[in-house]
Amino acid sequence: MAAIAHREPARLLAPLHGRGLAGLGIIVIVAVLAVTVLYPMVWAFVGSFQTEDGVWTLAQYQRVFSPYYLRVMATTLVYAATSSFLALLIALPIAWSVARTDVPAKHLIRACVTITFVMPPLFHALAFVFLFQPQAGLINNLSEFLFGIRPFNIYSFSGLVAVTAIGLSPQAFLLVDSALRGVDPSLEEAAAVTGASHLQIVRRIVLPVILPAILSSFVLGMIEGLGIFGPPAVIGIPAKIPVMSTQIFIELSGSPPRIEFCAALAILFLGTSTLLLIVQDRLLRRGSFVTVTGQGFRPRQVRLRGWKWVALGYVVSVLGIGLILPTAILVVVSVSRVWTDGLVPRNVTLDYYRAALLGQERTFQSLGNTLILGLTTLVATLAVGLPIAWIIARRRDWMAKAIRLIAYLPLSVPAIVFTVGVVLAFIRPPVVLYGTLAIVAVCYFARFLPFAVQPLSDGLRQIDASLTEAARVVGSGAFRTGTRIVLPLLKYSAVSTAMLVFVACVREIVSIALLYSPGTETMMITALLLWEEGQVQITAAMVVFILFLVTAFYASVRLSARRPGM
Repeated sequence: MAAIAHREPARLLAPLHGRGLAGLGIIVIVAVLAVTVLYPMVWAFVGSFQTEDGVWTLAQYQRVFSPYYLRVMATTLVYAATSSFLALLIALPIAWSVARTDVPAKHLIRACVTITFVMPPLFHALAFVFLFQPQAGLINNLSEFLFGIRPFNIYSFSGLVAVTAIGLSPQAFLLVDSALRGVDPSLEEAAAVTGASHLQIVRRIVLPVILPAILSSFVLGMIEGLGIFGPPAVIGIPAKIPVMSTQIFIELSGSPPRIEFCAALAILFLGTSTLLLIVQDRLLRRGSFVTVTGQGFRPRQVRLRGWKWVALGYVVSVLGIGLILPTAILVVVSVSRVWTDGLVPRNVTLDYYRAALLGQERTFQSLGNTLILGLTTLVATLAVGLPIAWIIARRRDWMAKAIRLIAYLPLSVPAIVFTVGVVLAFIRPPVVLYGTLAIVAVCYFARFLPFAVQPLSDGLRQIDASLTEAARVVGSGAFRTGTRIVLPLLKYSAVSTAMLVFVACVREIVSIALLYSPGTETMMITALLLWEEGQVQITAAMVVFILFLVTAFYASVRLSARRPGM
């Protein structure tokens, strides 16, 4: 018995034994994840039970469950659910048209939707305020000129929901489009043989089969809506519509900041998100949705005949509202001396771009901070994500499962919850980072590490292990094998990682809104601050430049990946 008891710890620690360098690497990775992921999550929970002086108490939760904050939570739930549902209504016809009909320009449509997906939510919020604000909105001005009325008011609950839904619809499209393309068409063909109409086939076969994707899209959209910050900050605050994301921002921006209380709000937030995921899981367990077999197939295409131009018109209209119109209005505002006067020669200027990038110290500094954070996070996530991906793809022991679970933890909790944990963790010894750019970098690294691990681990699974084993047989070391064999084969996975991480860093506003201090602002938060100060043209110029920066980085990465020898 004693021998068995002695062997049990040795068996558990076996993943750390063997090659000394590999064991040391696992220890380093576990330590990095413990400090950057587990430590903030623990403090997000512990801090909610403490006062500002560190005394254990339930007072924070008593305040959280007061009538005012319960109303804020109820408003947030209604806002998130309505926005997610509307996003689904917008996306479903587009996904159906692209995946299952003969509508033209499918690749271009998918590319445009993807571009819309990476746009920051603040982008849509600002653009639609320029269009639909009650006093000076361009659409209201046009309506008054033509009909003598100003019918639109963006500063309303319906305006907030509509703008958020437009930003969430690309995510819904991508999920549903993927599900539609993966459905075996044999069921539809069998129904067609029996005389079922297209409408009956869609209602009785296709929709039930893609229900998991629809439900997942709704739940993920609702969770995203719970924590979204751009539209509630630009539209909700002036309209006096408080939601959880802006409420936590206000509480942290106070003097003194109520960090522990925000932790209790964040835990309530986390509980709500978890409950949504549990409900989704229970609903999906009630039925069987398996129709995809191991055989190859092409999705059944419905010929729309003349109706395909109607479908294409709807798709173009949605893309125009979600991509073309916001981009155009922001460009027009950014080059206009008086943004309500339009593009006449005397009204065109580039002064606001000079002011946004070079004219003010804080805007120039925010550009530098954005690039530093983006590139630092990219390098860090690649450096740490590659060995984590290797462990996940090549090992099957408990250590690999634990590392995967910890690495993906920030992706499974709302950004607000994790960010509040980062504030609580690094505002006190032994590691004090609050008020520095380093705390933002730590938060970005932990939150976007899964964006690196997923594509890299998928790429490693496609590499036959015999290649690395053969290199070892001929005496190649781990470093030489990695640089000569593994890394070249991971080129496209690394490109995907670089794009995902850098774009996520540039467009991120939730975390930076809670973490920034004077001197650590990024371009996104600086744009929001300029907007609040009334410098609307400079704000538009900065947002347009952010879009240009993301597009230029994407193009350069894609071109680099195509070079011979890369």
